[in-house]
Amino acid sequence: MEPSTTIQLRHQLEAIKEFERKNAPSKMSYYSYWVELLVGIIILGRLIVNPIKDSEPVVGISIMVGWLFFGLALFLICHALYLILRRNLDKRFRLLLEAVLSPPQP
Repeated sequence: MEPSTTIQLRHQLEAIKEFERKNAPSKMSYYSYWVELLVGIIILGRLIVNPIKDSEPVVGISIMVGWLFFGLALFLICHALYLILRRNLDKRFRLLLEAVLSPPQP
């Protein structure tokens, strides 16, 4: 393997380790990503099943609140999915990189 390829793989491995250190130090943080996903789905489902009705005195405000909750729900779902998928893929990719970069055993 070329030295430049080895250096790039080591940098990638260090980036994965840094991401894991910052975002997933324990199992509880992983479970919190699942809770975040569930909360986002609950908010989005509530808005789809029972949308915020327009009331006479505050029509603009209730529409804005509905869009705010919709945006919040989409953000929570996207953020949680990103972190869950990134953690699972990085875990597998890290094992692969460590196996490639480890010295050959006699």
